[in-house]
Order: sequence, then structure tokens, then C-alpha cells
Amino acid sequence: MDTVILYGSMKCPDCPPAVDLLNRKKIPFSFVEILDSMENLKIFLTIRDKQEVLKPARESNFIGIPCIFWSKTNEYYLDIHFFLKEYATKDFHI
Repeated sequence: MDTVILYGSMKCPDCPPAVDLLNRKKIPFSFVEILDSMENLKIFLTIRDKQEVLKPARESNFIGIPCIFWSKTNEYYLDIHFFLKEYATKDFHI
């Protein structure tokens, strides 16, 4: 199954617009609120610390959210517009 997961926090000024944009584009996704629990935070930090795409966020002392994972490409995206472009160009729509 094709899965899109948005890791973020509604306390982050960049995350609510990302949620709204995915909803407007009618892209089904799950939202993981990283501040809801220590488990969610640990899961995201493990991803952030291991994924090369998140290296600039780590090196700049940023959290790295919003962060999108797309199972079809098995990739993480920090740039929502790049993700949307990839999503639109792939013949993988749900």
C-alpha cells in the first residue's frame, strides 16, 4: 500500500500549512505529532539522525520538520513542494 507520513508538530509554524496543502491536494497521509509522546519524538529523532536528506537540518541545529515519508519511493522529503512535484510525476497515485 502507498503510504505518506508527515512528521511534524502543530506547534511548528511550518507544519500546519504543510498539513493544509496535502489536504488541498487530496493526498491521503498520516500525521505523526512528534511532541505527543516520547515514543513519537524518539522515532522521529532516529529518522532525523540517520537520513542523509536531513543532514542539513542536523548540521544547522534545526529539528527537520515538516518531514514527509513516501513509501512508494522509500524516501524522506523536507521540501513539501519537491514532494508534491515527485508525487504528481509518478504514476503511483493511490
